[in-house]
Amino acid sequence: MVLGRGRLGIAIYTCGRELRLAIDGQQFDILRQELRIERISLFPFVKKFAIWRGAENLLSFRYLGIDVLDDPHSGTKDILKFVAEVAESRERRFRFYFVWQAVQLGKDVTSDEARSKTEEAVKQACQ
Repeated sequence: MVLGRGRLGIAIYTCGRELRLAIDGQQFDILRQELRIERISLFPFVKKFAIWRGAENLLSFRYLGIDVLDDPHSGTKDILKFVAEVAESRERRFRFYFVWQAVQLGKDVTSDEARSKTEEAVKQACQ
């Protein structure tokens, strides 16, 4: 729950050549290098999520988040934590983009060959 706002619609998905984050009625292509996404703990159970372009704050809000509910096998239940983790590096951004682009096309992403192709595409994209 976002403090002072209630609920927000949040989605991360591929759209053409973009890795799009739709949040609070705004859309961001998080493949763009100039965007920085951060999620920090302000207090126990209170997190801050922000999107920056240089020194300009594009989006910022506080919300209730409990990381102890994370499961090492099934992942986090906090999509904002997931988004911040995806955005930690160019490699992670592109890896997510290439995997989900393949999933949307109905391609296998679990085989050794598919993972190898993904890693090669990530390497090329980050050069």
